Amino acid sequence: MDDREPEDANREPAGGRLAGAFDAPSARQKREAALAHGAGLLVFFFPLGNVAGPLFVLLTAGKRSAFVAVHARQAVLVQALVSLLVWTLFFSSLVHGTGRDLHLAVRLLSVPLLLLAVFLALRGRARAYPLPLRWSDPRRG
Repeated sequence: MDDREPEDANREPAGGRLAGAFDAPSARQKREAALAHGAGLLVFFFPLGNVAGPLFVLLTAGKRSAFVAVHARQAVLVQALVSLLVWTLFFSSLVHGTGRDLHLAVRLLSVPLLLLAVFLALRGRARAYPLPLRWSDPRRG
């Protein structure tokens, strides 16, 4: 028996949807996935809220739906990376005194990416960010 997968089994079809990754998401699942991305705006209200919000969605609604879990994992990962970059730039500016407001610029520039992810989740797209990491792979469910 041949256990190998066909070459095209892991290739994403045009349009950004993964065939067979999960059934077509319901309107509720799309809203919950969009909420996971939109929760990234919580950082403007309390520190690390951009990670805590999507993580909450992952731990609650992500258990009911593979679609929501994929989007919540993507949101947690991207928001954690943005936070790491922002905090690194902030502390670097404290130590070196240069690039004082660069961390704020990075945070504000991440907002359009977040809004795009919300839009793509509402459209039912499998991937909101171009992440090559296995943890964000929709086929993992």
